[in-house]
Amino acid sequence: MGKHEFYNIFRDTDSGGHAEESPIQESDRYFDNRYHQFWGKPVPYWKTIHCSILEDSVDGEEAFEDYQAVLHGFRLCSQRMKDIFEEHKSPDDKIQWLDATVTWNGETRPYYLLHFYEDIDILDPVLSKWNPETKKYDALHMVYVREKIVNHNIFSYPGSIVGLTVREFIVKEIKRQKMTGMTWEPAIVR
Repeated sequence: MGKHEFYNIFRDTDSGGHAEESPIQESDRYFDNRYHQFWGKPVPYWKTIHCSILEDSVDGEEAFEDYQAVLHGFRLCSQRMKDIFEEHKSPDDKIQWLDATVTWNGETRPYYLLHFYEDIDILDPVLSKWNPETKKYDALHMVYVREKIVNHNIFSYPGSIVGLTVREFIVKEIKRQKMTGMTWEPAIVR
C-alpha cells in the first residue's frame, strides 16, 4: 500500500459463511420488491431484514464476517465495519444504514446494509464503457475521474448495489483491526 489512494473492496466468498434472507411473508415483501428501486435515493421506510448463514457454506469455526457474503445483491456490514465507515466518511459521502440481522448456530448479531442514497457522476463514461441502451456500465473495472472523487472517502458508482470503494487509510484501518470477509484491489483513477 502507499502508491494507490483508493481501493475497491470485494466480498471474500471463500471465507466465513454465506447468508441468505430468511423466508418472507407474502404480506412483507418490501425488500424483495422495492429496495432496488431506491438505487441512488434514500430509502424512506425500512423494516429490518433477517438473514441466516447457510449451514453448508461454513468452512471453519466462524461464519460471521465483517463484510458478510450474502446471496442477494447488497452490502451487508458488521457493527465494526459500520463504525469504521461512520468515523471516516466525509461530508460528501451519502450513506444510509439499513438494519439487518444475521443468525448462525443459534446466535443472532446486528448487521447493516450499506446504502448510498445519492448517485454521483464519478466514472469516466468512455473508459468505463457506459452502455446507453441498458443505462449501465459494461466494463469489468470502473475508471474513476479523480476530480469527481476528491471529496469522497467511501462511495460506489451509480446504479451499483455491491460496488464499494474507499480511501487507502480506511483499508489500512480494516487491516489493523483484522476485519474479515473482504479482499481489496487498487481502484483505477485517472
